Amino acid sequence: MLSNTTRGRRRLASRRRSAMLTTPVRSKSPASQFPGWLKFAAKLEKDHTAANDELKEVASKKNITLPASPSKNHQALHDKLAKLSGAEFDKAYVSAMLEDHQKDVREFARVSSASGDADVKAFATKTLPTLKDHLKQVQDLSKSIGAKKPTS
Repeated sequence: MLSNTTRGRRRLASRRRSAMLTTPVRSKSPASQFPGWLKFAAKLEKDHTAANDELKEVASKKNITLPASPSKNHQALHDKLAKLSGAEFDKAYVSAMLEDHQKDVREFARVSSASGDADVKAFATKTLPTLKDHLKQVQDLSKSIGAKKPTS
């Protein structure tokens, strides 16, 4: 069984992979039919960039090597989204972001209350409110555009 610290580190590294997709997907946003898309995408990009910068500092301090590229699953999602446009893009992207942020909120809440590593715990605790805010925004978007709810 993995320790809380190891699981926390793995999830934080996974979050980095996920966040890597924000910028490329934002370039697709003009294809979106959602009027507030650019503002929302810019907020995600800004927040993810700030969290990634902080995560890099924590990882460096702990001698943790973060992934340099997205996971296979995240790359497949990016490739799928790159082929879509309009309402089809909106629904697929929002559905993916809903699933991703639900997982992140659960995991960061767990790590923030149980991690044995003080720096990892502090990062998760600091990042959690932003993730919850993103989740709320994505839930609202999901309702407004009729995106499928994830199964997780």
